[in-house]
Amino acid sequence: MTDHWSAPIQFTENLRSEQEPQPSKSRRLGHPRRIDEIENGLTESVWVERQIGRPVVKVLNTIASKALMAAGRPAGNRDRVALPISGDNPKAKEIVAQLIDRIGFDSVDAGAIAESWRQQPGSPVYCTNPTKEELQLWLQKVDRSSLPTDREKGLKAYYPTRDADYQAQIKAHRSVLVRCL
Repeated sequence: MTDHWSAPIQFTENLRSEQEPQPSKSRRLGHPRRIDEIENGLTESVWVERQIGRPVVKVLNTIASKALMAAGRPAGNRDRVALPISGDNPKAKEIVAQLIDRIGFDSVDAGAIAESWRQQPGSPVYCTNPTKEELQLWLQKVDRSSLPTDREKGLKAYYPTRDADYQAQIKAHRSVLVRCL
């Protein structure tokens, strides 16, 4: 019998509430209470690992659902979108990278789960559909201190495009999140 726990757990969420204008990090998780670890800088992904007692691979949180459905391309396509993969288990990340390739996307190893803040809302890699080359560069240049402010800018740019096609949504995010890096 296969150990069901040996399968990679893919963490695809950005744990926050878009209904609250300036929620605390804990409230963005949907928790009724403050979570000091997150408020003090622990990444949400690491917090989730601790809650479930299993390692996770963070992936698919940087692509809008409309783009996920429509932006997949064959391998080798010059405008193929790349997605970051963060995690501490190389084998699990390899399995997830193969899955990402099968659904039409490139992947970039974004490092350990503790570094997954680089792919959070407000990052230039968030919902901007970067190519592999762009993603590799932008992941290195993310400024953690600007994420909260840039997340708010991204949301303001995105809201008018909620019902638009994914290209309009990507353009809105790129207009505020991708600047001279």
